[in-house]
Amino acid sequence: MRLLTLAFCAALPLAGLGAVPAHAVTCTKSVPNDLNNDGKADVVLGQPAARIDGVSKAGAVDVRITGGSAFRLTGPGMGLGTTTAGEFGSSVAIGFLDNDCYADLLMGAPRAAGGRAIFVPGAATGIDISKGKIIESDNPAGTDRFGSAVAIGRGIAFVGAPYHDPNGVKNAGRVYTFAVGSDDAVTAKGFLQQGTAPMQDSPEAGDHFGAVLAYRGDTLATGAPQENIVTATDAGAVHLTTFKQDEPATPQTDIFLNQDVSGVPGKAEKGDAFGAAIDDQVRTIGVPGEDVKSAVDAGGIITQVQTMTTTSPALRWVSQSSKGIPGKSKTGDRFGSALASGTAFLCPGKIGIAVGIPGKTVDTKVGAGMVTVVSESSSDCGTTAGRQITQNTSSIAGKVGKGNAFGTAFAVVPGATTAADGLLGGAPGSNLDDKRDTGRVANVLNLPKTSLRSLGGPDTDTFYGSVTTQR
Repeated sequence: MRLLTLAFCAALPLAGLGAVPAHAVTCTKSVPNDLNNDGKADVVLGQPAARIDGVSKAGAVDVRITGGSAFRLTGPGMGLGTTTAGEFGSSVAIGFLDNDCYADLLMGAPRAAGGRAIFVPGAATGIDISKGKIIESDNPAGTDRFGSAVAIGRGIAFVGAPYHDPNGVKNAGRVYTFAVGSDDAVTAKGFLQQGTAPMQDSPEAGDHFGAVLAYRGDTLATGAPQENIVTATDAGAVHLTTFKQDEPATPQTDIFLNQDVSGVPGKAEKGDAFGAAIDDQVRTIGVPGEDVKSAVDAGGIITQVQTMTTTSPALRWVSQSSKGIPGKSKTGDRFGSALASGTAFLCPGKIGIAVGIPGKTVDTKVGAGMVTVVSESSSDCGTTAGRQITQNTSSIAGKVGKGNAFGTAFAVVPGATTAADGLLGGAPGSNLDDKRDTGRVANVLNLPKTSLRSLGGPDTDTFYGSVTTQR
């Protein structure tokens, strides 16, 4: 593995595999997602389909500092070349990596050769591009799609390469780990793959382990949505992996989840895509390909995932056909395609789960999309089990449109008010200024009625709102 500095674009060898520096900085880190440490959460939106300098899908990332500056990062501007359709911005995460008071950015460009990840540190002005690093895997010229997913946890950068071929097993997948020092130097720490202790299961062709990543506490959730479970092809699976306290890049235990595991609701079936979405607090797993009775790909979710690490798991199945949940399961809804969790999403003082339903038909508009908010536990919000939100909801900017795919992706704004987190939702198929599929990002919960456009301006087929921030 190697790194390239953004300033010089020259190959630099990685340092030796030393101990990860302690992250006990004496400063106030009041909210997650705070790049400039001003006490306010910032928003980062990926746009992998963005056309840059005439190159389709070169990719871009919009960085919006709350109450401050806005930055538009592009694939070519990040050193990925001027002719590469690298899909920069396919994944984005904010978290603390380099032992200071500013949250940092980790972004993926999985189609830049064998894939790249880019680290950019936070700073008082928002971000410091001059200290950015391009991160490569040990197969930089391959077809691994390194950077398809990224996550940050306890000073470690996790980068998914779901098309990696471990031991020659085609597209089984791998997750790489990197540490970032206080000098912003990046060090390769190793990798996770199925069948390598303590990781359970074994690599199989087409698993795509590492296609989805989320981190909370000491646990990394890794989705393998095309995992075959016995004869059920593409049924999907999720690994919940914990890491050592004194070695946060060293895996310690692993739980292998699928719908044939005791205590997990449902049954592993062809095309379920269990693990295609995981919320950024590792509370909920999406199963968007689940058939609900005769409704094909209607979708569902499993909540209270964190209880799997206890002796008394209490997982809960929710679909649009569940008691009290508004709406009805319909073919092609794909309920659970995107997930987010936050305080007061549904009722005061409780964690709510926002569920994306991008395939939902609304007012005869096919694929208009919808967001349904549910409680994490069935008893959390009393008789209020759920709430539906569309682009026709009075508090939402924009309007319902065919193919808008509202609910494709979410970004949480922690501490949007003193008692609630905010939520933004992508509608990447929205048309703006008479241009097709430009996309927009709407404020959905606990935020003023407005929406965001690409900082690069509306452009046809760029699908703004298809990728949002992990925290």
